[in-house]
Amino acid sequence: MEDVGWAVLSVLMGVAFALQSALMGAAGRDRGPVEAVYVSLTLTIAGIAVALLLLQTGLRDVQLPGPLRDPWLPLAVLGATGAAFAVSMRGLRPIYGLMGVLGMVFMLGSPVLVPEVGVALFVAASTTGSLISALIIDHWGWLDSDIRRVTPTRVAGVVLLVAGVVLIAG
Repeated sequence: MEDVGWAVLSVLMGVAFALQSALMGAAGRDRGPVEAVYVSLTLTIAGIAVALLLLQTGLRDVQLPGPLRDPWLPLAVLGATGAAFAVSMRGLRPIYGLMGVLGMVFMLGSPVLVPEVGVALFVAASTTGSLISALIIDHWGWLDSDIRRVTPTRVAGVVLLVAGVVLIAG
C-alpha cells in the first residue's frame, strides 16, 4: 500500500512535466526553442543550488567530493544562474518562470521516488500523469497550446496507461 502513495507522487511529477512542457512550448513560440530551454534551465539550476545550500546548513552531509562540498560553489552558481534567469525573463510573461521551478521539482523528485517505487513504476506513473495533464491542456488550449479536443480514442489511451500502471505496481 505504501507504493500507492509513491506512485501518486510519481503521477504528480508527470503533471509537473506536462505543465513544464506546455510552458516551454509557449515560451518557445515567444522567444525561440533554445531560448525557452535556457530560461528554464537557469532557474532549475539556481533552485538546485539553493537545495544544495540548504543541505549544507545542517540538514545532512553533502555527498560530493572535495571542494564541491564548500558553500562558495553553489553560491556562485546561484548568483550566476539567478542573474541569467532574471535577464532572460525580460519581456516574457512571469508565468514562464514556472518552467524552471517545475524542472527543479522533476529533477529533485526523481532520485527520491525511483528508489521507492522502481524505475518502471515511476516512468509509467509519471508518463500517465503527463498524458492526462497534456490532454487537458490541449483540450482547453491552456498555456497558449493549440486546441486538440479529447476524443474517445485518446481517453482509451489514458485508460490503457492507467491499467499499465496498475499492472506494473501489482
